[in-house]
Amino acid sequence: MVDHYYRTSNYEEKRNGEYLSRLQSYVEANQVAAKDTKMLKAWVDKQKILSLQVYRNNMLLYDSEYMDSDALEEEIDYASWKTYYILDFADGKAEVSLYGFYSYQLYNWVYIGELFLAFVLFIAVVLLGIRKTMRYIRRLSREIEILEGGNLDYAITVTGKDELAALAQGLEEMRQSFRHKVEQEAHLVRTNQRMITEMSHDLRTPLTSIMLYTEILKKQVCGGKADLRETKESSSGGNLSKQERQFLNYIDKIAEKTARMKQMAEHLFEYALIAGETETELDEPALVKLIFYDLLSETCAYLEQNGYIVSLELSWENERICVNTDYVLRIMDNITSNLLKYADKEKPVCISTLYAEHRVGFLVENAVRVCEGKEDSTGIGLGNIKNMMAKMNGSCKVLEEDGRFAVMLLFPKVRDNGIFL
Repeated sequence: MVDHYYRTSNYEEKRNGEYLSRLQSYVEANQVAAKDTKMLKAWVDKQKILSLQVYRNNMLLYDSEYMDSDALEEEIDYASWKTYYILDFADGKAEVSLYGFYSYQLYNWVYIGELFLAFVLFIAVVLLGIRKTMRYIRRLSREIEILEGGNLDYAITVTGKDELAALAQGLEEMRQSFRHKVEQEAHLVRTNQRMITEMSHDLRTPLTSIMLYTEILKKQVCGGKADLRETKESSSGGNLSKQERQFLNYIDKIAEKTARMKQMAEHLFEYALIAGETETELDEPALVKLIFYDLLSETCAYLEQNGYIVSLELSWENERICVNTDYVLRIMDNITSNLLKYADKEKPVCISTLYAEHRVGFLVENAVRVCEGKEDSTGIGLGNIKNMMAKMNGSCKVLEEDGRFAVMLLFPKVRDNGIFL
């Protein structure tokens, strides 16, 4: 295309005309003579792609191809294939022949243009080629986000046979393996919970029967008296023999241990029940006072009836929380049960309210009773409290130091729009 354009157009003539015009301006501006080789050489060097010859009366005055000669004054015949132009020099008119390497320059420009177009074409082809790959990568990214959200049933798309497809296949196998492990773990947890529930339920039935039989034995030994205190009073009068009193003592210990075993079975059943509940429905937001006022009043009255001293430090601020009423009742029952078993009656049980920036709750503190033969706590009741508080978005902290035991219950505050703080 360049050769055709160069041959069929007057491109060379146009460029010669441009350079002749520049040379004429240069000669006029600097008063250059036809024999001034230095000035002509300086101009030709700036043009870079020209060859210049100057003639006068068939004499070669300057040739840019022989730059080391000051002048070449020899008679020559004009070449028929050259084009000669007349310019006005400082020392008169002279004939000038120009030969420019225009085609070389044109080829260079076209070559640069070809490189640029080739680069653009390469980028376009690459972008078109990787667009499908990029779309696949974005799809894999979205699918990974779905897996991160916990949806392990969503299958990873595997397309093609390249490295990305191998990566996607690896992710899919990892998803299936992880889902299988999660299902196995969930199955084991359900099996364990079912076993604990069935065992605790099966334990309570014979324990209840044992407690009933101990009561029957008491009545038979005591002559129909069901109260052990009445039996002891009558035994001081000599109504019961030493062997009968010893037998009653054994029955009392059996009844005590049986009651404790039944309580532990109930705690175990409650723990399995709470742990098996995956979702907990909370009640509508309500004021703290409306939720806990009556419940704490009943708890205090029950403790006082059992000989405990209760110290209340309650203040009811206008704060709202969300709770599960059934969980709250269980928590207070567990706390009350622990107080009856381990709290010292000689020292007060302190119940106070707590208010923090984003939390509200209660602190139940008591002195631990010191007695010989006290059964060690299994911790199931406190574990139940912590699980139930966690399911209500709250927290339970247990503090034990220097004979003092405290349980701190904290619930998140709720804004007017129902959002937890």
